[in-house]
Formats: sequence, structure tokens, C-alpha cells
Amino acid sequence: MRRRGVAQSGENESVETLKNNARRPSSEGGLYPLGPLVLSLVAVNAVILAATCTQLVTRPWIPSFDNALIWLRTLDVGGSHPPLVGPYSRFGWDHPGPMLYYTLALPLHALNRSPTSILVGAFLIAVISTLGTVLSVWKRVGSAGSIVLTCGTAVLCFGLGDRLINPWNPFVLVLPFTLFLFASWMWAAGQSIALPVAAIAGSFAVQAHVGVSVAVVAILAAASLLRLIAPPPRTERSSAWSYVFTLLVICVLWAPPLWQQATASPGNLSLVAHFFLGVNPDPALGWKTALGIAAREFGPWGSWTGNEPVGLLRDIEPMPMGLLVLPATVMSATAAMAIRWRDALVVRLLVLNAVGVLASIYSYSQVRGVPYGYLLMWPRAVAMLCWIAPLVMIARKRSALRASTNRYNVWLAVTLTLVCGFVSARALTAALPDHHASRIFFGFVPEIVRAAPKNVLIRVVGSGVPFTVSPEAVAVSLIVAGRVPRLAPSQSQGAGQHRCVPGDAVLPTIALASGPAIDEFRDRGGRMIAVYEPLTTRQRAEAHRLRDTLEPQFREGKRDDLLPALKDAEHWLPLVAPQNVNRQQLGEYIKLASGDEQRAYAAFYFDNVVW
Repeated sequence: MRRRGVAQSGENESVETLKNNARRPSSEGGLYPLGPLVLSLVAVNAVILAATCTQLVTRPWIPSFDNALIWLRTLDVGGSHPPLVGPYSRFGWDHPGPMLYYTLALPLHALNRSPTSILVGAFLIAVISTLGTVLSVWKRVGSAGSIVLTCGTAVLCFGLGDRLINPWNPFVLVLPFTLFLFASWMWAAGQSIALPVAAIAGSFAVQAHVGVSVAVVAILAAASLLRLIAPPPRTERSSAWSYVFTLLVICVLWAPPLWQQATASPGNLSLVAHFFLGVNPDPALGWKTALGIAAREFGPWGSWTGNEPVGLLRDIEPMPMGLLVLPATVMSATAAMAIRWRDALVVRLLVLNAVGVLASIYSYSQVRGVPYGYLLMWPRAVAMLCWIAPLVMIARKRSALRASTNRYNVWLAVTLTLVCGFVSARALTAALPDHHASRIFFGFVPEIVRAAPKNVLIRVVGSGVPFTVSPEAVAVSLIVAGRVPRLAPSQSQGAGQHRCVPGDAVLPTIALASGPAIDEFRDRGGRMIAVYEPLTTRQRAEAHRLRDTLEPQFREGKRDDLLPALKDAEHWLPLVAPQNVNRQQLGEYIKLASGDEQRAYAAFYFDNVVW
């Protein structure tokens, strides 16, 4: 008896296709044997990847700030202090797990602990995730629909921009989350191997950044529920192994954070849960702001396309929530047409994407403090599918190319080659992470290594304008040079307690300084070993004169609290300065002394001091 309903007829097999499949030799599987053309394209992909990795690893760069901490913790993989939790959070806890470190450890150790190895690692994560996305959907969706999805993923990569090679956890998880979303879709459509793929990609995303956890759990639960209440007509019979294998994968991937939770007091997972579920001093954004952010992010003008309008603090500014009607209308119309055309595969995609939209809005509402753009990267894949899904449906309706044709292998190989080439080209043109600061620190490396004594502990510290000096970057360069650096106790959460020393330890010390801290370290008796001064002597003297002129004006306006910002020449100072401050002098000072391009840096050496 013929099955009825969307779920049963959803794979959209035509009578003609079934006849063609019936005439196919029984020795043929879903894919034809690889021919010379396909093998040639595979070789081209290998050459592209090798050339891109070679170019990335030879770029003059040293990781700084959070990326330097990621490098340090990745170096600990396989050692006596293996990481059990993920990257640190500014809220006093760590992200759930160390999968990012263990993944980056492969290129780091293979490339002899090169600082640029984590750029290669981020690139490979992007390539594997993107290629995995194409491979996961090609057989079930068909070549035409898969090519449309591939184009959507390419737009997503374009929107990531320079972040494509950035190993920082909020950036590096975007494409693995995209793979998770597509694999969950294929699991709901009856593809057994998609479940462990979704488990691996979803675990990577959650362990890298806790903000994505609600979406991962909700989407995978919805996919399993769809598979249960509306069984796809082409469910693979060997699904039992996927449950067992997925369970084993989850146990292995989550063993480190669960062990830390069981052995530490309090455990990190408890701290994360308490932060989001307990009493928190920072209020959540709430639903109104979340809907406004969603109106900006889920439109065709959203950040997923590379259009990133941000506020003064690089935060996402909400738009009128009524604009959400546009993506909602597109998804609703697509669902109506998919039901009419009996395309259950697209219906399943729309259901999962709707769950993703709701999970994204909920996650927006739970953000504490300022909605910085980096906190809200992962929903870009969901936003992309809102606009790509109708094109997928149309492509599936009009295409007759199936996995049983010779052209199938060729189209697949060509598509994978184009994806590999596009991601590689974007990686080769990407600006290096924290390129200005890292360029300065990279220039300091020879002098710092020359000044650092061998075979003894060396303290590395920094002071200056906030978010401008990175003692972690100096620690990376010293480790590569064979020295033994140690950081201040305040860095213990991000770098590990084993890489820090107490302040009262008498040790040779290398200190980085920026802005006014240079004079402080010079007065403290440090020996300057490297300096970066973008201004002339006359320009710097004029900046000091203006600062000394403006300081009494701020005191007269009873804004002593702004004096540190004045000292650091913060660019936002004119917005909050008291009315009595001379705006012309303040503008000249900010123009002369504010910003990375005008800021001075220096490195000092102190012989056996406490800090």
C-alpha cells in the first residue's frame, strides 16, 4: 500500500528516477568508482591545502592576548598538565571543554610548536567543517540543492572575513556549528552516520563556547523527535551502530570536563550552571533586546553576509523587532510550498531551523552585559538557512540529477574543489589576528630573547592602556626560543596555574608597557630593551603638554574618575567629558595620542626583582 503524507513521500523520488534506479547494475552503490577526473580533482585539493598551510605557517606573526593563551594551553596537551576545561571566560569560569585545544594540538606539534601553527589549525577546522557540510548533505539533498547550500556556506565564510583563520573560540566554532546543523538535518532524514558527526561537531561547538549549548541540545532533540514521530521513508537499517558509536564518542569527548567536575571543588560545570541559573549581578538583556538583535541578525542584511554594523563598543545595535516579519514570512511561505510539493526533506530543515531561531533568540536574551558582536557569532548559520532554504527547495524541484549517474561524482568533486579553493583563497587574503599588536610584539622578539637568561625562570608582566599589552605573547616567544617564562598569578585561569609564579618571587623580569606605563617602568629602574614609537619627539611632547593642560580641567569638572582614561587617551572620552573641558584641546589630544597607530610600546628588563 502506498504511503501518504509529507513524511513518507518527502525524499521526492519521481517514477522516472525509480525506473532508472531499477535498471542500475546491482554492483553499483550510491557513488560510482572514482575516475581519473575525480582523482585529479582530489589531487588539486591536496595541493591547494598544502600550499595554503605552508603560506600560513610562514607568515610573520605571534599570537597575543586570548590567542596566546590558547597556544599555551594547546602546548599542554600530551604533557603533565593536560587541559580539562575550555578557554577562560571573563566571568570567572571556563567554557565547558578542551576540544579546541586537543584539535589544535595536532598542527602545533606537527609544525614544531610554531606560533603560526594555530592559524593553520583554525584554517583546517574551517576546511574540514565546510567540506563535511557538503558531503553530509550531497547524497540525500541531491547535487542541485547541495550546490545551493554550498553557496550559502560560502557566503557564511565570506561573512566571517579575517576571522576564518582566527583560532579564538567565539570565531572558530561558527563553521563546526554549521556542520552540526546540517548533520542534525540528515539525522532527521534517516542518515545513520550523521548522528556521530552531529555529536562531534556539536560537542566541539559547546565546549568552545557555552553560549551555543542551548541551540545544540534543542536542535539535536528536535531532529531525534522528527525522526521518531515522522520516520523518513529511507531510514538506513544500520542505525543501531550509530547509537552505540555516538555514545562512545560522547563519553570520550566529555571525559575531561566531567573528570574536572568530579575532582575539583567547585567544578567548572557547576560554576557555569550557577552563572546562568543562579543569582547574577549582571542582568540579562531580556526578550525585547533579544528580538531587536534577531531583527538585525536574521535579515538579508545580517552579519552572516559580512554586513556588521556595530556600536561604539563594538556591540550589536538592535533594530525594530517588527522586521522579524520578513524572515518569518519567507520561512512560512517556503514551508507551505514544501508541503504542497511533498518535499519532506525541506520541511525537516525548516523545522530544525525554526528551532535554531528560537534557541538563538533565547541565547541573545541571556547575554550578560554588553551584547558584543563576538558573543553572537554562531547564529549566523541559522540566519543563512532562513534565506537559502527556499532556494534549496526550488533547486531540488527542478533538478533530476541523482546519485546514480556518472555526472554525480564529477559534480561532487568539482564542488569540493571549489569549496576548498574558496576557503583557501579567503584564508590567504585574511589579515592576521590582532595584527597591529602582534606585529609590534613580533618585532620585539629578538631583543627580548637576547635579554632573557637561559635555564632560569623568567617572569613576564605587562602594564599600560587596557587591552594593548600582552605578556602572554612574550611567553610564547620565550618558550619557542627555549626559555622558561612564568606569568603573573592573575593569568592563572587562562594560562594554567603551572605557568604562573607569585608576585613575591625574586626573579628576572621582562615587562611590556604601553602609553604612560613606559615612563613608570623607566622610573622604576628597568632597562629598555625594545621600543616602538610611532610619533616624533615633537609630537609626543605636544601630546604630553595637552594632557597636562586637560587634567586640571577634568579635576575642576569633578571627574577625577576619568583621569585614567585621559592618561590612556581613550577615543570615547569626548562623549563623557564635563562641559568645562576645552573641546578643541581634547580633540587635538585624542587625534594625536589615541588609537593603536599613535600608541608607543616598550619592553624592559629587570634583574631579580619582586613584582
